[in-house]
Parts: sequence; C-alpha cells; structure tokens
Amino acid sequence: MKKLTILTTGLCLLIPAMSFGQELRKLAENEVEQGKIAFAEEFASEYFAILKSGSSYQFGDEATNDVKNQMTAEYQKNIYNQLKTNLGDFVSLEYAEAWAQSGNQELNIVRFSSVFDKTTQKIEVRVVLNKAGKIAGFFITPWRDSLN
Repeated sequence: MKKLTILTTGLCLLIPAMSFGQELRKLAENEVEQGKIAFAEEFASEYFAILKSGSSYQFGDEATNDVKNQMTAEYQKNIYNQLKTNLGDFVSLEYAEAWAQSGNQELNIVRFSSVFDKTTQKIEVRVVLNKAGKIAGFFITPWRDSLN
C-alpha cells in the first residue's frame, strides 16, 4: 500500500487552489447541484476508460490551466500504471457525497466510491470543481469517512 500512498500524495498536488487549512463542510443533498455531480462523474468515468485503453485524456476547457499543465500524457499513464499494479484496472465508480469549503464556496468536492478489480479496499475518486465549474483537482485515495 506504500505505492498507493505515494500516488495519493502526487495526485493531491493537483489541487493548488484548495486551502487545506480551511474547514470542509459536507453538503446536504438539497445543496448539491446535480449538474456538477453528473459532470464530475462523466469526466472521471471517461478519464479512466481512456487510460484503461492505453491512451491519455486530453484536457480542454473543462479544466483549469493548472490541471492541464500537471496532467501530461506521460504523467497520466504513469499514474494509471501504478494504480493498475496496486489496485488493478478501474471497474466503476458511484457518487457518494459532495463537500465545500466553509467560508469559501468557490470549491466543491465531489466524492465517488470506486471499484478496481484487484482490491476489495474502498477507494475514493475525488473531483474538485471551482466556482466556474472547471476541474481544479482530481485524485485517488483510500476512502475516509470524513474529510475533516
């Protein structure tokens, strides 16, 4: 599991706009914009399907410049190879919940519970969206019940 920890650390770097010093608040279901969930789910599913096929995801206007610059084709392939070695191939994901920063509603965190074919461990896929609805962060980590 050491390699997954290293992978998680690397992917956390994709969230430069997110201040970890601020408290996060879980959103009630009536506070969650369904369009943001659908967007995040479509992105994450497509991202993994493309990587699973051996290609890399081509980021466009749906992501911030920081994400586009960090997520090079080589970086994506390296990350997926590490995931495949440690967890197996990506199988599926399911929406779990959404969070926002208290006092800074400009970032929404959409969490998915995901399945990989070589592990029974619960794995989180997290998509962070900025105020404009663009992908401002994306990472994979072992599941935690709370972000606080």
